[in-house]
Amino acid sequence: MELIIAVQSLQQRDLWDYIAIIAPLVLSVVAVWISISTAKKQNKIALFEMRYKTVFVLCFLLPVAKEVVNQKDKEIDDWTTLAVAMNTYKMSTAAASVEVDYSKLDSFYTHLIFEVGKVNCLFAEKETKQITDFLEEFHTFVSLVCKDEVTDESREKLKNTVLLLEKSKIMKKLDASLKL
Repeated sequence: MELIIAVQSLQQRDLWDYIAIIAPLVLSVVAVWISISTAKKQNKIALFEMRYKTVFVLCFLLPVAKEVVNQKDKEIDDWTTLAVAMNTYKMSTAAASVEVDYSKLDSFYTHLIFEVGKVNCLFAEKETKQITDFLEEFHTFVSLVCKDEVTDESREKLKNTVLLLEKSKIMKKLDASLKL
């Protein structure tokens, strides 16, 4: 008889039995939710870091291009201007992660242009068209400087591209998109 009562009491479920069944399910759902939200936050942070680096380098290249095309002092040539800017960049904190042969001016600027060229993947397409045009024109100009083949036409093309980029206020739009 006592055996029958013991078996019947095991068949009866109380609140603690149901909690023991439901608790692991709830905890597993919470763990999955936490891991998904953490992954999303990490992706946002990684995207921010890539966007920031792109905007930082673009904020370096644009003034350099303006300096070169608006240069009034004929004693300072384009190569010197680009070399001084390169050395300034090398001394900045952002250059610590750049692994490029600084002995060649063209490889330095090609590397930076390549870094900013990722802009197409990081920002909206309508904002990147003029940046891509600027990068192509600046790369052409740097190549001409290294070959000592700069013409007034190439200088004017770069100047017009820089002016278009400034008028479009894309830099402000890119700065505005730098948020987590």
